[in-house]
Amino acid sequence: MALDDDAIKHLHDVLSEGKSKHSPKGDSFYHNGGTILALAATGAATIIPTSHAVWAKVAAAIATFVIALARALDFGGRWRWHIEMRNAYQALIDRTDELNVLPDADRLAAIKNIYDKLEKLRVRENGIPGAGGTAAVNS
Repeated sequence: MALDDDAIKHLHDVLSEGKSKHSPKGDSFYHNGGTILALAATGAATIIPTSHAVWAKVAAAIATFVIALARALDFGGRWRWHIEMRNAYQALIDRTDELNVLPDADRLAAIKNIYDKLEKLRVRENGIPGAGGTAAVNS
């Protein structure tokens, strides 16, 4: 049974679209920027002279807020999650590219395997850390 190349291209396009939704840049910026801001505010609170106690308290409050926000929204976890999801989609894209070199007899089983893995990957889509949704399902 010959498989339609349009169906394989469609699968490749679906996987590429899924991958494109997982750019880790934003969460990386918030995670690393929040860390830098918290460290700067903590350092400022430490070195501000006691004659300016109000500013030291403001700096400490900013550090506390940034740390609490970063923990609540888990930007570090989200950053790692996007990288993991992006890599999982790329692995499936690589598998679709492999279909071109497989004999026709093996292609159907390989496509079924890709779809099985895609189903498991999509179940994990709502498991983004810090979003208040359900936990990721690792099956």
